[in-house]
Amino acid sequence: AVIHLAAIRNPNYGSSIEVFNNVLATFTVLDAAASNGINRAMIASSFSATGLPFANVKIQLAELPIDESFENQISDTYALSKNIDELTAKYMNTRFGMRTIAIRYPYIGDHLELLPARFAQIKQDPKVGCKELWTYIDTRDAAQIALAAILDEELLAGSYFVSAANVLGPFTAAELVEQHCAGATLKTGHGKFDSLVNYSHAKAGLNFIPRYNYPNE
Repeated sequence: AVIHLAAIRNPNYGSSIEVFNNVLATFTVLDAAASNGINRAMIASSFSATGLPFANVKIQLAELPIDESFENQISDTYALSKNIDELTAKYMNTRFGMRTIAIRYPYIGDHLELLPARFAQIKQDPKVGCKELWTYIDTRDAAQIALAAILDEELLAGSYFVSAANVLGPFTAAELVEQHCAGATLKTGHGKFDSLVNYSHAKAGLNFIPRYNYPNE
């Protein structure tokens, strides 16, 4: 099996062309794997596939939380590259029967340094997390879902959002949406601190349950 995580992970770390080389890297790895009889693969897609985090135009949000039915609004190279990566994964599954799972990771952090620092930033200025809808995942959950994607032979190919169970920061989901997501409405019955990404597709298809949720209070 193959777990493919290697990439320029942020469009600010290279030119548009350098970032877009991620697409060739993904194809090269998966094509080589398929050619050598590998039948399971997992690749790191991103919440950025939605087009929200690095958008060059104003993004329209109608209803929150979002799920895989959200129509990606692509206006930056990184979002485009992640969408093509997901199409490549689908192609590999169709063409070679190599079950390929693309995980749409949000902000990834450990509970000792990165998540506490990010929490403090959001507490000071909630706008810091707005473009990612305050989503995150603990490094331990991020690693576990990558392993599960190749070890469990019953899982289904496709693209999946994953997320911690809650938003990151001391503010409720309702407060964040009302103050920072103009024009968007929060679905009735949404929990006080529940994530603004609906990961039920990953729960059903990958048996994903986030175990490490950074406390809001």
